[in-house]
Amino acid sequence: MYGFAVFDYTTPAKPSVSTYVPTAANGNVNFQGPVVCGFDGSTAAFGDNSGNVYVFSIWGGAPHYTTTFLSGQQAVTSVAVMVNLVAANFIGSGYVTLVNLLPGAQSSPPTPTLINTGGGPNPGGPLKFLGLPDLAFGTNDGKGVMWLNTLNQATILPYRTASTAVLAPGSRPTIGFTGWPFPP
Repeated sequence: MYGFAVFDYTTPAKPSVSTYVPTAANGNVNFQGPVVCGFDGSTAAFGDNSGNVYVFSIWGGAPHYTTTFLSGQQAVTSVAVMVNLVAANFIGSGYVTLVNLLPGAQSSPPTPTLINTGGGPNPGGPLKFLGLPDLAFGTNDGKGVMWLNTLNQATILPYRTASTAVLAPGSRPTIGFTGWPFPP
């Protein structure tokens, strides 16, 4: 309870499982209420009802607690991770939280940047990074999908808003990116 597991499929026929159960020695993270998770292959971030985001490095097939930061949101309903950036949001908020985890880039614990969506779509739906610096989020108000450039965190502006991409809040939508080469 209040933990998670990492499945290592290095040997697909015999995957290994490493569990994280909170103790004082490993970060003592006790998730509050429902938990959402984002994972980029080496970093996992978990958000919960307290508005906290808990970050773990995943290496050697096991989780290792890194840090906790307050998202500035009432709770966290979606989280995404890409390299050293963590994005989080909450249904009903007009902001997306962005944190840079690079050593020396932030204080300890990291201080979040709250990105105002400029009166556009209300975040709270799914978040997804497409490499860096692209971050997309779905809305919970039926107004579409917003695509942000997170390269310069001091002046984050939306690339585009796809207002016709309506994601129904009750359907628990997800979001992803794809690309294809143009024919020669």
